Amino acid sequence: MQQPLSGFLAVSDVDNTLLTVENGVPLQNLEAIQRFCSLGGVFTLATGRNIPSGERYLSQVPVNAPLILLNGALIWDYENQKVLDAHYLEAEQAKTALNQLLADFPGLGVEIMSDNLETYIVRANDYTQKHLDDEHFTAILADVDKVPGEWFKVLMAGSPEDCLAAEKYCKKQMTGSDRLIFQRTQDCYFEILPAGIDKGSALQKLCAVLKVKPSYSLAFGDYDNDMQMLRRAGFGVAVANAPRRIRRAARLTSDSCTQGGVAKVLNALCDIKTGDGKL
Repeated sequence: MQQPLSGFLAVSDVDNTLLTVENGVPLQNLEAIQRFCSLGGVFTLATGRNIPSGERYLSQVPVNAPLILLNGALIWDYENQKVLDAHYLEAEQAKTALNQLLADFPGLGVEIMSDNLETYIVRANDYTQKHLDDEHFTAILADVDKVPGEWFKVLMAGSPEDCLAAEKYCKKQMTGSDRLIFQRTQDCYFEILPAGIDKGSALQKLCAVLKVKPSYSLAFGDYDNDMQMLRRAGFGVAVANAPRRIRRAARLTSDSCTQGGVAKVLNALCDIKTGDGKL
């Protein structure tokens, strides 16, 4: 007999959507995900985090599908430790853009995620150290020219003012970088990513891999790097702590992260499919 939520896929952003670094995952979110999966649903994470940082939540959160990592540049089959889909920065444009940013924004720290699945720190500051501490991963110090392989993304870390200024600078000055996108992913993080690659494109790919109809997908998010995922999902949900521009892009705004916004929607869906409620 088919389970009530067979064929449904729910994908949640991690930081400030599913959990906070300070308080962890709200209990109601964990219980709702367990209920969703017990009824046949498929649940996974979509995050800017790398493999070690993303996988550390697998012991806490009942994930039962490949992870979307590095803001969509990587889909990772954690059960088989295998890359299912990967996209890289155009090398010449990425290095040119990065060298300009290093020269013009000396206050920004810089991390590079390479295809050898290591993270390299090109310039350290208090924000890169906080990034390492918050997400519990290690990195290798290296000059730009010594970072090996192809790059998934570049992350710059600094004050919200510096990150906003860098984003505006790139959109105005780097018009020739047509194979890159420049995006803030939190107030203190700013990233260079491959053009056309985001959590939304990765969600579509994952639906194809899992043979899930896109209209049966749910996505939860709170920031600019979640925007395309919320728009491309069958049902996009912003948590209440998201900026207004993100809430407007979503189909529904739920409760805040710490109040269990993910749980509220998953439980409502479970109720609908078991005949106990409405969304």
